[in-house]
Amino acid sequence: MVEIHITYAWIRLRNTENHANRFIKFTPLEKLKILKGLEPSGLMTPDEYRLKLREYINRRTKVRHLFRNRIKRGKNKGKLKWDGNWASGASLESMLEEVLKSETGKYDSFLYALYRWFSSTVHGGPTSLKDVLEPDVPLRAKQHPESDPTSHLVGAFVVLLATIEALAKSSNTLKDLEPEISKLQSALNRLK
Repeated sequence: MVEIHITYAWIRLRNTENHANRFIKFTPLEKLKILKGLEPSGLMTPDEYRLKLREYINRRTKVRHLFRNRIKRGKNKGKLKWDGNWASGASLESMLEEVLKSETGKYDSFLYALYRWFSSTVHGGPTSLKDVLEPDVPLRAKQHPESDPTSHLVGAFVVLLATIEALAKSSNTLKDLEPEISKLQSALNRLK
């Protein structure tokens, strides 16, 4: 949810139409990458798989002008390669930095550091193993009694509400959604 919120804020920051267009049109590249990972899974017959593969390769070809570039350096200089993501190399951290600078005039790395720590824990990163595994015991999760069980819910609610408000502003529906957003804000205040 945090990544979605940051990505959406960055799309709205500048070059909005270009960024939104790239975000949406990257779909065939993403789906093709996922599909290639499903090949041996048995979720579809070999014929169905080949048809889907051809479909996404064709759809990717239609957007090649957006996502295929020549390598500028190294031994593969001049060869064509597909972009790895829709944002032309912009990282989540650089997106967050741009968004925060536009809102506050400065960048405080604390929010991104906090995001990285949580992300590392969720995704089992090496820096967080001590946070989730018992030491000196083969693969046993730590017991973490939650002192405030609603804290995770409140955090998720805050991010979701901020994203809904941003989307409503962008789509000029904030006035229409105001009664519902007010109800959500009241519910959030009760959770706190």
